[in-house]
Amino acid sequence: MKFNLLLILTLSAWAQANPLPLPPTQKNKDDSEFHYHLGLNYYHGQGDKPNYAKALDQFKRAAELGLPKAKGMLGQCYLNGRGINRDPQKAAVWLKQAAGSGDKIAQFTLGVMHTSGEGVKKNPALAFRWYLKAAAQGHTAAMANIGVLYETGQGVKQNFREAFRWYEMAAKPGLPTAQCNLGQLYATGRGVKADPAKAAEWYLKAARQSHAQAQFLLGTALYFGKGVKQDPVMAYQWICLAANFGNSSARGHRRTIGDKLTPSQFNTAAKSIRDFMAKHQGNSNAVIENATRAATGFFVTYEGHLLTNHHVIAGAKRIEARTASGNFEARVVKSDPANDLALLQIKTRSLPLHLDMSRAVRLDEEVFTIGFPNTRVQGDEPKFSDGKVSSLLGTQDDPRFYQVSVPLQPGNSGGALVNDSGLAIGMIAFQQNDLNTSKPPGRLPQKLNYALKSSQIAAFLSGIAEARAKIPLQQPAKRSYKDAIKAAQSATVLILVHQ
Repeated sequence: MKFNLLLILTLSAWAQANPLPLPPTQKNKDDSEFHYHLGLNYYHGQGDKPNYAKALDQFKRAAELGLPKAKGMLGQCYLNGRGINRDPQKAAVWLKQAAGSGDKIAQFTLGVMHTSGEGVKKNPALAFRWYLKAAAQGHTAAMANIGVLYETGQGVKQNFREAFRWYEMAAKPGLPTAQCNLGQLYATGRGVKADPAKAAEWYLKAARQSHAQAQFLLGTALYFGKGVKQDPVMAYQWICLAANFGNSSARGHRRTIGDKLTPSQFNTAAKSIRDFMAKHQGNSNAVIENATRAATGFFVTYEGHLLTNHHVIAGAKRIEARTASGNFEARVVKSDPANDLALLQIKTRSLPLHLDMSRAVRLDEEVFTIGFPNTRVQGDEPKFSDGKVSSLLGTQDDPRFYQVSVPLQPGNSGGALVNDSGLAIGMIAFQQNDLNTSKPPGRLPQKLNYALKSSQIAAFLSGIAEARAKIPLQQPAKRSYKDAIKAAQSATVLILVHQ
């Protein structure tokens, strides 16, 4: 008994002198939450510009302490190339850990990855299961994607009624994609009794949220009077808005409708378009006709960084970039007048072209460009033009440039010069007859075209800390010529300059 009492007193004295630390789980939780929220501050740039490298470091610390949502954000950084080179495979590793612990955003993202096959094996059935987990926690985009799987029969047996049910669940809280998809089911009578009026109602809800497809479908309904009263002015308004937000079908039809309007009707529609763009994107002058000049640019990162010529944006009061997703205000990151280069950025995720730095370009090599020549006359659909490398040097043997036989027109400036593998070997710079220099002796051929070499572009980008770490380094697998054209088209944007 005395021994036990002595032991207890000894332990008590030791405990007072050496207080126990907080339980590890509680301390880890507090520390992980601190690092996670600090990471979010860096990620979103609260009080300053975003600093993805510092955000990544904080998310790693929180993830190492076991916080699921930090693992999810770490996965998002790897997936989007924020603070580190883009790596979908590593993204999947972190996202799986977060999703397995119940993070609904990670569950949804994994569903998207398994649907597309990016970073993981394409598996619609597994995507369906991850979407279900996220939807059970109220993730509306996951609900909408479940509807897509049921509508298309991917990973599950095709069932339009189930598609309708899931779209409706996502549409009622206000998700525009689900609203548009629900409207299309009503319009076609799949999974529900056909009801053009209800279709138009759902199109309108999505159209008001700048959903380009819904705007086009609503404009079409108004033009033909399906489910709504026929109204050519409103039809033109919504179809023009759809075109401004990147809908290719709308771009092809807006002129057909606009030609049938009276001047008064056209002006009424134009005012409504300007008001809508001003309210929803700050783009009151988004139409090409109001731009001082138009040119071409192309993405070089996944985070909206794009290249164009310095002379294109020089003196601009406002710059826009039009992508398939719509018009975006662009900021100038840095320009280099000597080499006629400018790096811009818009707030969107983008599909970049890879710069070809691995081999020497051959004389007579086949190349092409995609751009927006003479938009006021030829329209704003991208135009393809091809030719060959006719000299490895520029005018007066300038080593910074290639001479090319690609036919070009005003507006092609800033476009990528692409080889048959889909890699950018340069950027369209100028034509001989555009130069403001005295003509050298002798008679020059007309329309000599030049492109700045990719080595000059790489040197320019390497001096920009914001972009340097985000340039994709890993070269893509060799593409077919058809896929090379598609890749270039996805990376090419229309530049609109306002002065």
